This record gives sequence, structure tokens and C-alpha cells, in this order.
Amino acid sequence: MRVLFTSGNTGGHLYPILAVKRELDKCLNFLETKYGKILPKEFLTRDYLFLGGDLKGKETMLQEEDIETKKIISIKWRRYFSFQNFLDVLKTPFSFLQASFLIWSFMPDIVFSKGGPGSFAVVIASWLYRIPVVIHESDSVPGKTNKFSAPFAKKITVSFKGGNAIFKKNKVVFTGHPVRQMLTNGSKERAKEMFNLTGERKVILIMGGSQGAQQINLVFLDAFYKYIKDYEIIHICGQKNFKETNLLTSALLKKEQKKFYHLYPSLGEDKIKEAYAITDLVISRAGAGSLFEIAALKKPNIIIPLENSAGDHQQLNAQIFGEKGCGIVIEAQNISPNIVYITAKDLLEREEQTKKIINACKKFYKPDAAQKIAETIIETV
Repeated sequence: MRVLFTSGNTGGHLYPILAVKRELDKCLNFLETKYGKILPKEFLTRDYLFLGGDLKGKETMLQEEDIETKKIISIKWRRYFSFQNFLDVLKTPFSFLQASFLIWSFMPDIVFSKGGPGSFAVVIASWLYRIPVVIHESDSVPGKTNKFSAPFAKKITVSFKGGNAIFKKNKVVFTGHPVRQMLTNGSKERAKEMFNLTGERKVILIMGGSQGAQQINLVFLDAFYKYIKDYEIIHICGQKNFKETNLLTSALLKKEQKKFYHLYPSLGEDKIKEAYAITDLVISRAGAGSLFEIAALKKPNIIIPLENSAGDHQQLNAQIFGEKGCGIVIEAQNISPNIVYITAKDLLEREEQTKKIINACKKFYKPDAAQKIAETIIETV
């Protein structure tokens, strides 16, 4: 079976693709074992290609999973005035022609799109070739690319039950959000060694998504002296913010405090699973990927949704997450360094509240989401 993946270039786009690809392999292994004698060989043969915009160094992550990567011109619709919008209009036909040629040369059995810049041209070209398309929408409100792509899709898989009402009901399949299962295999002992943790204090993991988030960094750093007195910190600040954050924290830290603070621009799969395993509390943005990973790991958490996110999706994601009792949501208008610190301290000291969050996360998370999407892809083929 030839599968073409397409999406934007953030972790929120690419990590679910990895989860789905791994489940596709499992499903095809099962079918080969049980029905290998009657199914066509070309159906059971795996051939994967990713086609989209510039992955900015993330190609290796896909290639290690035996997914070949090819690049086309990426088109982005901005919700604000920019001359880049006019340039992207001019680039659109070239993006479509590139996608058409590369799809023709690969000729997949199906296309799986996560949306994002670079994917729309792939979806349209695939539809013209009469190649079936399956979409996955992570957020509680659809992104622009998935909105435009929906009429050309056979099936639309969604993370949030009851959300995305603009999609045709007969196309929608509620699957939940695909989380990489290996994230649940972390070890506290390996984490202590990997991050050089003291083991003397409770651990707080602070992260702003795969690209980092300046506001969440500042909210933490403005109360840095309070956290460092009582807790051990793993801080994922984002590649763009690393140099500045490192300079600032190095100046703030006393010699005896340095062993309690661990700063990283980002963490790969092998490290993030260990960070989750050792963490007592997560402070995070409200991207769908982060929320579902937190729920999968059943971690007490504080969620700070990004203001002015596309379609206000982080606010709406966080609202659903909070209403289900899966975490403590602090809205933008209520954010202050002191409020976030007091909330964190309170949550770490109240065992009854953390138990409620853990139980709510168990109900919210759908562990078979990636498998359901893989099955939907196979059924569609």
C-alpha cells in the first residue's frame, strides 16, 4: 500500500503522522499474518512518502521511520495583512504543479493530511487524480487548510467529540488524537540519569509546544526565584528562545541552585518520554498535541492557552479540557507570574485534586486513536 502523508512542519503536525504510520505498520502486519494468502501483495507492501513544505530540519525524524520526504512550495494563509499573502497567491499555481508532478510519480493509494501550510495543494492534486483523501483535525475548531480541504476528503477524523460542526456528518469519524505510544514507556530511573536530577524535590516540566512560547517562558522566569527554592525544573523554552533564556537564568541562578534547573531548547522522543515519566506537574500551552500527551500520561497540569491563536483554537481546546476536569486552565486575562506559581504550588500539595485530574485524564484520552485512524485509512483504500 502506498501512503502519502502531508502536513505543515510543526511537531503538532508531524508527531501524529508518526503515530499513525506506526499503527498502519501494525495493522498491515496483522492483515499479512491472517489474510496474506488472499490479499494482493501490492496492498501489503509498505511505501510511505511525505510531501509538503520545508520541514526545517525535521526530515530525519520522518526518514528514520522509513518515510521518504519531498518538498514543494508552501502556501500559508495569514489572518493579518502582509505582503507575503500576495506573494503566496502568486506561488499557488507553482505549488500545485509541483504537487501534481510528484504525486503522479508516486501515485499513492491514499493521502493522509494533517493540514497546515503545504498540504492544500497536495489534497487538491490528489482529488483530481481521484486518489482518496483522509484528513485529521486535531483542534476543537478546524484550521483554514482543513476547512478548504474538507470537501475533497472521503473521511475526516477528529480529536474532539462533538467539535468541528462545519464538517459534513457523514464524513466525520471521531477517533481522538493520535499520541505516540512510546511516550508512555518512560522510566523515572532513566530520567534521573538522563537529566542529572537530584531526586530531592518534586519536578515541574515547563513547555510551550514544539516551537516554544515566549509568554509562558516569561511567566515562569518572572517568578523564577520562587520555583527554584522548592522544586526541580525541566524547562523546554524553544529553539528561538534558548540563547536569551540561558543567559537570563544563568545570571539568576546561585551556585547551589544550578543542580535544580535543567534548560533545553527542545526534547526528542527519547528524552521527552523520560521527562514525562519523572514529572509531577506540567505547565503547558493548549495545543491539541500537548493536551492529549498530558492526558495520555495522566499528569497533573496547568494549561495556559496562547492568545490570538488561529481561530482562537487554543482557548477552545483549553475550555473543553478544563470542563472535563483534566487540568487547571488559567485564561490570558488572569495570567500573572504569581498566580501561576500559587496554582502550581497548591496543585502539588493537594493530593485529592491531583487524583481527580488523573481520573479525568483517563476518561478523556483515547489510547486507540492512532489505530482508529489507521483502520479508517485501510478501510478507505
